[in-house]
Amino acid sequence: MTSAFGMIFKPISVLADVLPILGDIAESGISIISGLISFVLSMFIIAVAWLYYRPWLGITLLILMGAAIFGIITLISKARAAKKAGAAAPSAEPPAPDAPAAA
Repeated sequence: MTSAFGMIFKPISVLADVLPILGDIAESGISIISGLISFVLSMFIIAVAWLYYRPWLGITLLILMGAAIFGIITLISKARAAKKAGAAAPSAEPPAPDAPAAA
């Protein structure tokens, strides 16, 4: 499944290969993404198959997989919120006082 997703996303790597270093980075990212997608889908297929033979085990696997996905989404959203808050926060330096008016 990982190699299949790698082949599906391969055109992105080829397009990024205009600059050799960019193509290598894209291929590494595609490998990671393909691995993650295939892991999630494989776990889902295994859990659904267990639903037929051992329903409690299948339900437990689906619940654990759902909790893991929920946790990952929560971590990503918190990281994005922290990044936005850090970018929007004003600097810690106090504003410079105005020069006194000449008498």
